Amino acid sequence: MKNIENWRPSKFKVVANELYPNINKENPSHGSWLGMKRVCEHYNLYSRTYIKGKLIDLGCGEVPFYHFYENLVSEITTIDWGNSDARVNFVDYEMDLNKSLDLASNNYDTILLADVLEHIRHPTVLIQEMSRILKPGGQVVINLPFMYCIHDAPYDYFRYTNYSLKSMFEDHGFEVKEMHATGGSMDIITDLVAKIICAIPFLGNIMSLYYQKLLWLLVKVPPLKQINQKTKTACPFGYFGVFRKKM
Repeated sequence: MKNIENWRPSKFKVVANELYPNINKENPSHGSWLGMKRVCEHYNLYSRTYIKGKLIDLGCGEVPFYHFYENLVSEITTIDWGNSDARVNFVDYEMDLNKSLDLASNNYDTILLADVLEHIRHPTVLIQEMSRILKPGGQVVINLPFMYCIHDAPYDYFRYTNYSLKSMFEDHGFEVKEMHATGGSMDIITDLVAKIICAIPFLGNIMSLYYQKLLWLLVKVPPLKQINQKTKTACPFGYFGVFRKKM
């Protein structure tokens, strides 16, 4: 990874080998704390099983997962399209992810595709390229939103169901190892309200953060937990998945 000595945690932090949201003055994602927390849950549960060997972080941005996976892999390559200064800082190669990737075939063990696929105009091209550059048995670890507001406009193109993800990856030689909904209707409502609260002058960010943390605790109460669990299938906040290239 380029400029590794200058890297600092951005969206996430690692505490006792666990991934957590990182909310600070430099990264004011106060209204997204709950969504980030849900993403962290799945990475903490599954990533150590699947992230290994030679890793490519596709659409890496500020490489927010670096501190989490650095000790799980033997080699790290970061790739992005470099459409902002922040993205270029730690990028090894600038490439358009909508086109063929200038990378060797059958050469990598793991691809991380974190909050990227919804920003790709030609997703099947990217999935085909990921299949090509992965070794047989190599894996794509992915998370992406579903019931979530438009972000990074104008580069936010699609929302995918678990059925479309499964179909697209299977069409290009992958098998599903993990596929999990990230949160349910209670999380979606909380996220929307939290983003509205953030607009309140002066105290909005801190009020939003505490509101989400309160709901995080309340949704563990059996009746609310049941609602959240039952609505995951039809109304997910997002998805976490692992797809393995067939041998």
